[in-house]
Amino acid sequence: MANFECAGCPNALDNTISLQCHRCNDKYHVACTRITMQDFNVMSSEMKSLWICDVCRCKQPRGDYSNTPVRKSPVEMEFVTQRVKSRSNCSCLSASNIREIIREELRNIFSNDLHPKIHEIKNTLASFETSLSSLNQDIDKVKSDHANQSAQMQHITKENETLRAANKSIITRLTQLEQQTRASNIEIQ
Repeated sequence: MANFECAGCPNALDNTISLQCHRCNDKYHVACTRITMQDFNVMSSEMKSLWICDVCRCKQPRGDYSNTPVRKSPVEMEFVTQRVKSRSNCSCLSASNIREIIREELRNIFSNDLHPKIHEIKNTLASFETSLSSLNQDIDKVKSDHANQSAQMQHITKENETLRAANKSIITRLTQLEQQTRASNIEIQ
């Protein structure tokens, strides 16, 4: 029983007790058939070989429809829509088919929905990066201008201090000259 998948669940039938459907030949774990181990042990080998799964049992007609309230009057049939095509037999999906369908849906979602959004986000990030680079250049220019202004300000401050010192020196000398001229009685006009 190795290398078979259970038709009722996605697990493999590795050396586990299983039943095979008499009609569709699908194999099931006993636990997936809703049969207790006690009932399984009581079943004869003939019952096990003639066992029918729930899927096939659902496809089986329920009887002669004698207890249904539908009348078989030909007069009423003209108001009833008849099927042109007969229903195709429901093919049961296996776990691998379901996985493949989910993979295909995820691929479609990614290619149709997520991929354009991711591309849009990439473009937005690229434009943001360009703007940020431009801002960085502007900030670098402002920094260099600030550094130049600071250097000029320091130079002007030093010149100002030098001029103040020179001014004080001149005022002091002028005061001394005034005192000397008063002492000599010389007036300067």
